[in-house]
Amino acid sequence: MDIAVPLNSTILNTSEDLIIVLDDTGNIINMNSAWKKIETVNKFVPLIVKNSNFTDLLESTQNYEQLDSIQQILRGDTDEFQKKFTISIEQKQYYYLFRTYKLTLSSNRVGAIIIYSAYKQEVVSEMKNILESMTDAFFSVDKSWNITYINEYGKTLLSQVLPSFNYKSSESPSLVE
Repeated sequence: MDIAVPLNSTILNTSEDLIIVLDDTGNIINMNSAWKKIETVNKFVPLIVKNSNFTDLLESTQNYEQLDSIQQILRGDTDEFQKKFTISIEQKQYYYLFRTYKLTLSSNRVGAIIIYSAYKQEVVSEMKNILESMTDAFFSVDKSWNITYINEYGKTLLSQVLPSFNYKSSESPSLVE
C-alpha cells in the first residue's frame, strides 16, 4: 500500500494511535501528538522526537523484530507488516498492534509510516468467548476473501453449504474459488 506524503499534521493528530513517519534512513520526519500523552509510561518515549533516528532507538532497545520489519520496508522488500506485541512496564502488561507500511516520499524515495494501536487483551479474549458461544455463524474475511476468523457454528454451516470447505486444511481458506 502506497501512502502519499506529505501527511498533514492535522490528520495525524486526529488519531489516538501512536503514529511515526520515517524517511528512507530511519529518521523521524513526522509524528502525531498522541506520543505526548504517554511520555510517563515508557522511559524511551522522550527519545522519540523529530529528526532522531527511530531505527537506532529500536536497535538500542533490542527491539529487533520491529526493526527488521521497518528495514524490510525501507529496502523495498515488502509493503506492509503487522503483528501484536506485549510489553511489560513496571509490572503492568500492555498490548499493542504494531503496523508499518511503505510510504512514497518525494524524489521516489521509500519511507515508512508506523502505527502503534493499543488494545486490551481481556477484550480480545472476551470477544472470542462471545463469538464461540453464539448460536449464529460468524466469520470475518480479509480483502481477498480469505477467512481470518470463524466460530465453530460457522465452520459447521459453511461445510454444509460448501462441501469443498475444509477449514482445517488451510489457516485462512478463501471463500472465493
